[in-house]
Amino acid sequence: MGSCWRPVQPSVALLRAVHGHLLQLIAHVPGALDRYTVNEAGSRQTVRRMVWMLGAHAAGHVEQIWMTRRVHGI
Repeated sequence: MGSCWRPVQPSVALLRAVHGHLLQLIAHVPGALDRYTVNEAGSRQTVRRMVWMLGAHAAGHVEQIWMTRRVHGI
């Protein structure tokens, strides 16, 4: 059984859990979206930007899934 035929429910559940977790954190931490992280090089990244990047990344995976479904006639 190839990975293209594996059940998607665990992956969907993971995406939903991460989404819910982020929403909860943002809702309960004052000014959460304007806070930032600092990487090893000292570069700052706001939570707002990181959340946007995560959303764009997830959207890319969704597009890959739709493309795969079209190719396989699913």
